[in-house]
Amino acid sequence: MAHQDDIFIIEKGAPEYPARLLDLDNPPEQLYVRGSLRWLAYMKTVAIVGSRKATVRGVRLARRIAKDLAEAGVVVISGGALGVDAAAHRGCLEGKAPTISVLAGGVDRPTPVRNADVFANIIGRGALVSEYPPGTRPRPFYFHRRNDLIAALGDATLVVRAKVSSGTMITARAARKLERPLCALPGELDDPLVKGCLELLVEGAQCVRNAADILEHVLEVPAARAQLNLRVATKPSRPNGAQTRASPDEESSEQAAIVPSSLSEDGLALYKAIREMAGAGGEGVGVDQLKRQLEWSAARLNSALLEAELAGCICKRAGANVYRPC
Repeated sequence: MAHQDDIFIIEKGAPEYPARLLDLDNPPEQLYVRGSLRWLAYMKTVAIVGSRKATVRGVRLARRIAKDLAEAGVVVISGGALGVDAAAHRGCLEGKAPTISVLAGGVDRPTPVRNADVFANIIGRGALVSEYPPGTRPRPFYFHRRNDLIAALGDATLVVRAKVSSGTMITARAARKLERPLCALPGELDDPLVKGCLELLVEGAQCVRNAADILEHVLEVPAARAQLNLRVATKPSRPNGAQTRASPDEESSEQAAIVPSSLSEDGLALYKAIREMAGAGGEGVGVDQLKRQLEWSAARLNSALLEAELAGCICKRAGANVYRPC
């Protein structure tokens, strides 16, 4: 994996290359990434797509569903456009899960500019991805390919609002071609932005109302939120509420028990650094301290912090950029 400044180049065949993309007839030979894709190796994903001109209600639905999926430990994939895409990314970020935006141009200048704040947050808590090199301007025929990648990165695809003839429907057809679960939200029969959803439902897409339907009936993980919360083994309690200090061997055993095996190399290194730097009193470690200690970029550090926080092995102090072992 090569990199230019904060842009990583991932070649097909590299360990970091998303395996889901290999289901495409013509997988990208390389990806340009700002942020981290490590979440894809162990987290469920849902592509959420829809109209750029969705109504306020459509935008709210996309944001709420994305937030609820994120809180259940699901990565949201979308295209960074106005309307439903931006709402899906925002909702996922609010739910404290990584989100991935697939672009039709270079990741160095993500568009539209109106979503600049979203893109900046995505880099710290997910990734911007493109198969086009930095400096590439989006072109109409690049969006079709970008839609294929969105569908391929999702374990399932949700269509929130769409006209019958639209880029969203291209993503839906791509998901169907890949034989990935496809679902859609219902709505008013005479709403032009619902007609695409209704057509998909008539053709056999799964009708869903909310994130719970997607988790239970599409991803088939009804206890996803509980699984996320329980991913970390709980420490054994002392008999009769005793607060006696454990022996070094017991402490080592307990610490090992609370580190999920799914943690990446960066996540594990970060957790160990926080555990060592926090001290016996567990005061916590600031982000600036971690940056100096690990000598990592801000994007790399933020990705590792989010991974370890989602895994439940570190906790953030309310109102401060200070972390401690949980």
